Amino acid sequence: MKKTLATLLLLCAVCVSGWGQRVQNLSLEGLGASGSVGMVYDTRFKGNDGFGFRIGVGYCFSQSEYTALVKANDCNLHAITFPLGVNYLLGKKKHKLEIGLGASLGYYSKQTGDSWQYVWDPFSDDEPGDSFGYFMFAEVGYRYQPVQGLMLRVGFTPSWNFGDKYGLDRQWYYPYIGIGYSF
Repeated sequence: MKKTLATLLLLCAVCVSGWGQRVQNLSLEGLGASGSVGMVYDTRFKGNDGFGFRIGVGYCFSQSEYTALVKANDCNLHAITFPLGVNYLLGKKKHKLEIGLGASLGYYSKQTGDSWQYVWDPFSDDEPGDSFGYFMFAEVGYRYQPVQGLMLRVGFTPSWNFGDKYGLDRQWYYPYIGIGYSF
């Protein structure tokens, strides 16, 4: 898994270094594909609209039966997530409609009683297994994105999985909000 993420980051860096004028931004994201909170790098392939991609890191914590990510069977849930996606911005000047698709990969652990266990299925009462999990997501929202300066995004993130053993059952529509800086 570490090799896959390192390779993906290297490919993104190589691609980014080869593009001409494009708008990039770094933002703090609440809820959505990151979990509770995350930091996201987003760039266009060209200019300030059209296709682009995002890569980020997020963190989620919950002490209730239902978390911002998944139902956790009345335990503490921690997750480190890595949302990756492609998106499309459509609109005039600074005001954009944002549409995107991606996957959020992560490492999940839960605490029941005094012990922490790594889990791939926070719904399961079975013995914990591998700590890897994922969910697929879409994004539909509004983005205020100037060429330089304050960037704001707000919308909804529907999510799903493919029904395999690593897919997190997170089928819901979560809101997201992001604030950052375009450069």
